[in-house]
Amino acid sequence: MQGLIRARWADGMGDMPWMHAALAELIASGDYGRHVHRMRRCYAKRLQLLRETLASALGDGVWLPGVSGGYLQWCGLPGLDCSRWRAQN
Repeated sequence: MQGLIRARWADGMGDMPWMHAALAELIASGDYGRHVHRMRRCYAKRLQLLRETLASALGDGVWLPGVSGGYLQWCGLPGLDCSRWRAQN
């Protein structure tokens, strides 16, 4: 808990005592764990739908690596050299 509080202070939430109180209550009640579990299931379903939609729309040549967390899904397209885009920007 102390590590979480220190991380939040560093993230700019240190000046919001009401946020600390709300977070402490959420953790103490057990609702935070249930929320995280529910969100993981929800995000996994949405990610699977995204992957299926991209594969369907872009064909078998699309590269969709697995994810280990976060909100990004990388994808690679056959015959597309993104390094050219970077050089132009």
